[in-house]
Amino acid sequence: MTRFTKQAICASFTKLLNDRPLSQITVKDIVDDCGINRKTFYYYYQDIYALIDDLFKSDLVRIKETLPTDVEWPEAHKALANELLKNKTAVLHIYHSMDDTRLEQTAYEIGMHTIPKSIRARLGNMEVEDSDLNLIASLSASALAGFLVRWVHDGMKDNPNTMIDRAAAVMEGTTELALANAAKLKMNQK
Repeated sequence: MTRFTKQAICASFTKLLNDRPLSQITVKDIVDDCGINRKTFYYYYQDIYALIDDLFKSDLVRIKETLPTDVEWPEAHKALANELLKNKTAVLHIYHSMDDTRLEQTAYEIGMHTIPKSIRARLGNMEVEDSDLNLIASLSASALAGFLVRWVHDGMKDNPNTMIDRAAAVMEGTTELALANAAKLKMNQK
């Protein structure tokens, strides 16, 4: 029953967000739409912002669960972007009503779910400090998160698959270069 109720609340909220901006949605609107009382809403969520956090977290979990274990970052970020596109109006309403840290954090976590494995696969016989591997992964994930946030900021007009494929083509070889530089740093420390 708990999962069903939370799903009903999320579905009503998303439906309302597709109709109007966040600033025009109240808890009363949500409970009226999904046919529960205010107490039930507050049992699950402290406020609408807690509901938004839950939506982002559940989307993140769902995306991670559907990705193959050997997926590369472009496919992972396409999955996130296409998930956002499913509720484009709602996403834009949330984005324009609050700071972009929730979206950026979600995109960063998707990157950190896929990028470190991809980087390790490119290591070959290079010896690199773990801290440098983490640095390269974090820099890459941060850049991609910013890239996706910018796409939302610009109204999600471009096709995300085309945009991400283009970014991957432009960035081709940068991971290998970063790894080679990190390997040189490690050799110089010996």
